Amino acid sequence: MMWLAFTRGYNGTGVAEQYESIIRNYEVAFERLYACWVDGGLFAIVPPVELTLFAEPAISSSTLRKFSPGRAVRVDEFGAEQWIRVTGRGGEEGWMRGQYMTYCGDVARLPEDLAYRSVQGRDDLPFVRGVVVPEASQAVQQVAPQTQDLPTYSLIYPDLDAEAIRPVVVGTQVTVLRVAEGPPTFGSGQWLWVSLIDPFAEAQIVEGWLPVEVIAPR
Repeated sequence: MMWLAFTRGYNGTGVAEQYESIIRNYEVAFERLYACWVDGGLFAIVPPVELTLFAEPAISSSTLRKFSPGRAVRVDEFGAEQWIRVTGRGGEEGWMRGQYMTYCGDVARLPEDLAYRSVQGRDDLPFVRGVVVPEASQAVQQVAPQTQDLPTYSLIYPDLDAEAIRPVVVGTQVTVLRVAEGPPTFGSGQWLWVSLIDPFAEAQIVEGWLPVEVIAPR
């Protein structure tokens, strides 16, 4: 039985797939590192979900392909309503929704409405890559049934009012993009604008505010 299990893995349903996944992750990481620190251009980084490359700056236009999470694409032009014209590593050209991307490289080129999405040289932030953690001094706000009693926190709308967008489970990885003062829910009154995979729709990105006390660097 042990030999059968090993053989199945070796034939592509286990070991081989894991190996391919590791190689792919290293490839994406190297591509991003080269784009951000060596190439010299401005690059957009695809978030942790696939994003579509369109022929024109409109979602009604024809789709050319999808870029997988973590891929770096060169930014060639900025259009209206936060559309960006990009070129992929294989020479693919088209338009993508710039408001879902983060940016590195020559970030001085970013227009004002996208500048906060830079992940390079952000001395105004405590860190960029974070993870939601339990907060020690206050009881958990809510517990969602589908999370098997893992603590969750409310992702708050941009104006920092009391209405939540989504419950966010401890252990969720986030990208920190802004910092602001708000209600002292957990003591400091400092809040972080974060981007994360929507816990209720894994193919989408959702953004909002979380108190700094429930996010740690990763």
